[in-house]
Amino acid sequence: ILPLAVDGLLNDKQDERLQILAFLIIPKFESISLPMHYAMVCSDDPVTSVDDATSLDEVYSLVSEYVRSDTSGYIEICSYLNLPVLPDETDIPISSDLPVLLLSGAYDPATPPYNAEEVLATLPNGFSFEFPYGGHVQFSDDPCADSIVASFIADPTTEPDSSCIAEALPLPFALPAAELEESGVEEGEPTTSMPDEQLELMAAIAPPPQLSDRELGVHPGPCLPGISLGVNEIEGEDYTCGTFTVPQNWEEPDGRNLDLSFVVVQATGENPEPDPLLFLNGGPGESAILSVETTVKKYQELQPERDVILFDTRGLGLSQRLGFEECLVLALQNGAPAEQIAALQVAAPNLLAKASGEQPGAAPTPEELDFPVLNAICWEQFTAQGLDLNQFSTAAYARDAVELIKALGYESFNIDSVSYGTRHAMTIMNNIPSYDDAPQLR
Repeated sequence: ILPLAVDGLLNDKQDERLQILAFLIIPKFESISLPMHYAMVCSDDPVTSVDDATSLDEVYSLVSEYVRSDTSGYIEICSYLNLPVLPDETDIPISSDLPVLLLSGAYDPATPPYNAEEVLATLPNGFSFEFPYGGHVQFSDDPCADSIVASFIADPTTEPDSSCIAEALPLPFALPAAELEESGVEEGEPTTSMPDEQLELMAAIAPPPQLSDRELGVHPGPCLPGISLGVNEIEGEDYTCGTFTVPQNWEEPDGRNLDLSFVVVQATGENPEPDPLLFLNGGPGESAILSVETTVKKYQELQPERDVILFDTRGLGLSQRLGFEECLVLALQNGAPAEQIAALQVAAPNLLAKASGEQPGAAPTPEELDFPVLNAICWEQFTAQGLDLNQFSTAAYARDAVELIKALGYESFNIDSVSYGTRHAMTIMNNIPSYDDAPQLR
């Protein structure tokens, strides 16, 4: 990265300088794409009553208060967006003979353990384990969960040894931290224009989504500055990056194309297995690549035996992200009306702050966001880029994932998924028989 930076600065390479500034000097804004997140949550069986989310006996009383507050926010936002709800057939349980491992946390309010039991009913070769003090994600920093996953990947036909779960200790009780003092910085008034240099920097931090002129397939390339496994890992040897160009609409392969970003982390052993592990992140709308170093650390037991593949699905992270930040850049570039730009500035305060060299402030509350206006603005701006937003769906994500594995030359693969990623994984399980020459999902 340092040679790139020096070369770009000394030789006045504007694009490289902006890219380096975006990734190194100015911290990235939060990686989740909120419009994509709400598009998924508000169209897939959205909760319409707070009581529906808090009346279940399985939800702990303290957690229930959080769920009630969080659910109220989603109900309000979804009512603003007023999106069409997916048909009932999308709720049919996935039936499959494939081996599946389900890890649940007793303190998880989003996907509590009884969800796993419901799913397991139609997965005869599945194993389910509940962590009594676990939260939303188990397989991360928990050595017990790591060992169970490693054992399952090695032999998915045999129930893993889960005796370590009984040794888990209760969560420590911590008093709330002292309340931070207010910064005293007043919010600036929205502006409808930007200096060219500042707008270019905003576009480097939040590059607007666009169609691709590349041919379909895998295109290896250098990793973007800031995408690294750490100082001891060598790009090109320990891991590689690239672009996977796919049809925007898989039903029209000769139509317009999209570029998706991926990273392949090479197995560290001398004789690795031929079937890699594909990680599917949650959210929905959360990038896998922007947290690649943290994500790969949890696979230390698996890395000697298998490659690990991470990719950002269309609409998020480094794959044509559909966020308020990108929408704001397009609105400014296209000279959108002042009231539209003002609404977007409220929705994307961190981008404005970082492009101005200021400290990011607090995220806006749902009450501060005009969702009908934001929805209409971003639909218009993204569509003007040639994007068909109807193709940014879980079904398209599933096809992208399977085709990536196939294009990389693997004949079989495994999946590790978390949160919304489990919905993504089940869609792959359900749809993969309909794909031509698909690799085998183990």
